[in-house]
Amino acid sequence: MPITVPPDVEEIVEQKVASGLYDSPDEVMRAALSLLEEMDQDDGHRLASLRNDIIEGIGSGSPVPASEAFERVRAKIRASYS
Repeated sequence: MPITVPPDVEEIVEQKVASGLYDSPDEVMRAALSLLEEMDQDDGHRLASLRNDIIEGIGSGSPVPASEAFERVRAKIRASYS
């Protein structure tokens, strides 16, 4: 599948090959796509974790103002140093 890339991307690919780290433009593109796939998977895991946190938060009871929640945390910290 032939693709066309903008000149700035082509320059980056050529620099990577010239550096000796990659043997060909195809190898550079494979590495880039592999990293993109990893990022997509990481994003999917983070999204799933966020959804679970939201579900857990919703199930934990009535919401309280952030200032109240922070004060509760401060009180627990103060109590632990007493």
